Amino acid sequence: MKILTLVAMTLTLSLLSACGGSGDANIDNPAPTPDGVLLLGNDNENAINAIILLSPTPVDPSQIKNNRLLSTRLDAVINPAATVGDVNTALESVGAKINGMAANDPTVVLSIPEVTDRTAAQVIADTLQTNNAFFFVTVTFEAKPSAQNIGSTANAVLTTPMSFNALQAPIQPNDWYQAAHFPALSRADAVATAVNQPVTIIIPSTYAADTTTDSSNIPNQSFLDGILGDNTLVEYGDAETDPVLGSYGYSIASIIGINFNDGMSAYPKTSNNLLKIDSAPLSGLSYTAIVMAIANSIRDSITFETVDNKIILLTDFVYNDDDFSERSRVWRAIDGLNWRKIGGGFLHISAVGELGSSTGPASQAKYASPFAVSEAYLDFSLLLTEDPTLDFSSPAVDEFIELRFTLSNPPPIGNLLTVGSSRIDQFTRSDFSIPGADVRMIGENVEANCYTVSQNCVDNQWLMSDTGVAAAQIAALAAWMLNMDSTLNEVGVMTVIKHAYQNGQLVGIVDTYAALLSLDTSITEAAIRKSVLDVAGTSGTGVRDGIFDEGDIEFWFNTILPTFPDGIPFDLNGDGHIGGSDTVWFDLDINALPVYTTVMQTIGEEEVSFNEEAITDFDVLCYYAYSDLYTGDEEQRDALLLAGCTSGPADSKVEFIEFEYDRDVVAGCIMLDVDDGSINDLEEEITDVAAIPAALAAVNGLVSAAVSPDENSATSSLNLSSNIRLDPDGNILEISNVATMMAEVNMPQQPVGCFATAGFNFDYRFRVTQDTNFTLTGTLAGAPPGELPGGNISGTSAWVFLSGIPAYNFEGESNLSFSVSGVLTAGESSSFGVRCRARTPSLSTPAVVNSNMACNVTLTFE
Repeated sequence: MKILTLVAMTLTLSLLSACGGSGDANIDNPAPTPDGVLLLGNDNENAINAIILLSPTPVDPSQIKNNRLLSTRLDAVINPAATVGDVNTALESVGAKINGMAANDPTVVLSIPEVTDRTAAQVIADTLQTNNAFFFVTVTFEAKPSAQNIGSTANAVLTTPMSFNALQAPIQPNDWYQAAHFPALSRADAVATAVNQPVTIIIPSTYAADTTTDSSNIPNQSFLDGILGDNTLVEYGDAETDPVLGSYGYSIASIIGINFNDGMSAYPKTSNNLLKIDSAPLSGLSYTAIVMAIANSIRDSITFETVDNKIILLTDFVYNDDDFSERSRVWRAIDGLNWRKIGGGFLHISAVGELGSSTGPASQAKYASPFAVSEAYLDFSLLLTEDPTLDFSSPAVDEFIELRFTLSNPPPIGNLLTVGSSRIDQFTRSDFSIPGADVRMIGENVEANCYTVSQNCVDNQWLMSDTGVAAAQIAALAAWMLNMDSTLNEVGVMTVIKHAYQNGQLVGIVDTYAALLSLDTSITEAAIRKSVLDVAGTSGTGVRDGIFDEGDIEFWFNTILPTFPDGIPFDLNGDGHIGGSDTVWFDLDINALPVYTTVMQTIGEEEVSFNEEAITDFDVLCYYAYSDLYTGDEEQRDALLLAGCTSGPADSKVEFIEFEYDRDVVAGCIMLDVDDGSINDLEEEITDVAAIPAALAAVNGLVSAAVSPDENSATSSLNLSSNIRLDPDGNILEISNVATMMAEVNMPQQPVGCFATAGFNFDYRFRVTQDTNFTLTGTLAGAPPGELPGGNISGTSAWVFLSGIPAYNFEGESNLSFSVSGVLTAGESSSFGVRCRARTPSLSTPAVVNSNMACNVTLTFE
């Protein structure tokens, strides 16, 4: 029976198709009353054919009850077999009307007499659902943006400056702009001007009424008319406490395109008239109504924009609740199906929401919003059947199977890019950000403009922390990329941005500069790189002339280096600095999607190698000055560059990349985890050599656990140290590790089982830029007690490895000493790892056991 039910469920949504294309979609809208309308037409006419376009209207703020219940709204699905008379009679029986609908679509928003709580609303929903006019009716809740936290810039606490991967410049915690390499984007403006491809970003969100009359700080912003049925804007919430008050949408728009005199804009050139921001005010609506309203705004923009405009939709409306009951799954499937009807033709950037700290089933990116659900499932029956706890006899499943209506069911649109939030510190995922996003950007402590009366809005600015903030940055990057190439479509943008996230230097966020450079296709079709290198005319002064020649090189040395401070967008490698020895990853030889290797360039009579994972501004200048991208005088070029490009500072030999450790110390009885809450629970990555000793010192020590009154106990201890010795140029000379660990169980009583483990994993990553000799030595010493009562054996183990060198494994009581020498080849990114463990079994009989281990390993480079 369950198999048949599952088949029925699968067929139901895979065959939802028929009614969506028929009927007259151009019937004039009736003027809606505050409560809505009944269906027009003959009582015997099919109800679906009488459904026309009617934008939903928001509820009054006073009608939003506890838990965001919309006390005057329901969402419903009309029975396709019902007549106009059937639907209208059912609606009149409970005093309801239709408040929102889309032509020929059975999903509608209903207005009902105001109720006091969810129970009362459910009574009305159940009454309608028992009527043959409706297949499904549900209580509704207000959809809100993905706001997590807003703070005052006046109270912002900036931590000690820190480095990010190969970035040497100190970056403050709220400096998202430089960390993601945004400053470098603006030098491609010549390409944007030449291509002249306009882009519109549509931002459905909450807006205070005043932002529609005074948003001069965002020069390209305008407001879409007619998104809400009554054309009004309503402020929701308390200005002092509610971060989702109308200022939210304004703040998101400011991150994308604020005037540079008023803040940092992710979009590089707000004055170029190639970006238009269409704000779509939405408040007091259910998720179903939001889907309708956003679909209408997209259609309006595609219809009324200049024919050449490309469209980006930026959404921050997410479910943000843990309600993932079977009924909730059913309605999310319906929302997803309805969203698919909009079709493609635009790029969709969506925040994933703030359930990252939740342990509930809804805290996955694919469930985050109607838009994410729409993309996640080809067959929406899987949204129910993937739940291992699904009760096939539940009313929700029956309702799902009973959905014999014919919603159109096109395939996923394929235009969605979901965005999560990363911390400024090492770009790890923010605790609040739902895991599983396609990409992440810095979404904590991002400064944005605000427009509200609030203690946190100081001098028109506040700090925002949520996934909507991160999504805004991706939308700005995508718009700038679309400005560069009129043939680029949404799939192309998504491919490039995902690659820059998954394969770039900035692990955990998108390297925006690398993404932009990916639009160049070859050394002869490198318009963006040429625009970056073109800083002056041929004479070395005046305006840019569209070519890369000796004038640009002269201007670089004579004007840029001695005159311009860091941050002015004349830097070539994208690190936010002008000149200097700081390095970043840079795809010099222009692959279809960036690949970072060692490449060669003929400079004079020499073959010069460039490690693309360590490129300075001067490296960029040298490489391209001797490529086909250069079209100037070769003698003048050589006079300016040849000596420096061929006899610059000696390459490093072994460059430190990062150190990663994982401490594992557990001692317990009855599976008691005593390591809870410390940083040792997590895998820690460190990119600053100087920080390693202190980090390890903080995790050393004794851990013990006991159970009374039995006096059974387990004890573990671990002491670690690692030292990396560098030469004056920062090259690694030696890595040494010293570690001792002990695990002991004292079990005089039998009833309780105890165990103990002490261990660690060390991983080092470094880059070899010259062939380098190495010596690896070590001593591994273990003292397990051997066989114990019951046949249990505790023990010790160790594993040492170096890239290209066979691993040294250790098991048992005897000591192991080793020494090996060899050569690491230039151009390799190498790894060196040490693993050590001391452990006891989980005993069930009285005994006293212990296990000890010492691991001393040293890697030396010559």
